[in-house]
Amino acid sequence: MYVYDWVNAQPSLSLLHGRLEPFKDEPSRVVHLTRRHYLHRVTVPDHRLALTRLLCGSFRLRGVHRPDSDIPLHDRLCRKCGQDVETPEHVLMLCRDTETCEARQELLDRLRVDFHYDLELPRSHAEAHLTLQGLIFHWHHVIPIARFVHKVSKCWRWFGHVLPTELMEDEPPFEGEDLDDSAVEVPVSGYNSPLVGEFGFGVPARNSLYNIT
Repeated sequence: MYVYDWVNAQPSLSLLHGRLEPFKDEPSRVVHLTRRHYLHRVTVPDHRLALTRLLCGSFRLRGVHRPDSDIPLHDRLCRKCGQDVETPEHVLMLCRDTETCEARQELLDRLRVDFHYDLELPRSHAEAHLTLQGLIFHWHHVIPIARFVHKVSKCWRWFGHVLPTELMEDEPPFEGEDLDDSAVEVPVSGYNSPLVGEFGFGVPARNSLYNIT
């Protein structure tokens, strides 16, 4: 399927690569077209939107670029700790920023108390990638991970950019959300609109991203 292959080829959509759709009473499996589980499992609009932004690569993290990018390393390092390239895996699972660590500990506590699941934190980027995918594409764990993503996004000031209106759910912006001085409003012009955070990649229409990815 064209869109499925397109998604799996984009660096900014790495968390969607090879995804398996979870079901309540059935094994997870590849599903090309469906209403994705997080769109109805995550009932808090802000949490759902934050998770959708993460999956759609719209937070403009400094380290997410094409493989052939010539952006120097120092411009791709984490803006909080400066210890590694700023990717979703680093920010959410590995960064030692104080507020992020506190939110991560809250996630661990919630998983243990509410879901009887003891999460072992990853030690590498590869492990962090698998950990994030395992939490997001899980019928139950998607709820606390969406809350966590929202909290981290908020303390990082939404990573500076807002997803174009046509690619967002029909919800108001996050409470208190504003753009910093470096933020850029990206015009939307249908299929060829750039995905915020990965300039140069075309994005399918809104419903395609939600239903197919």
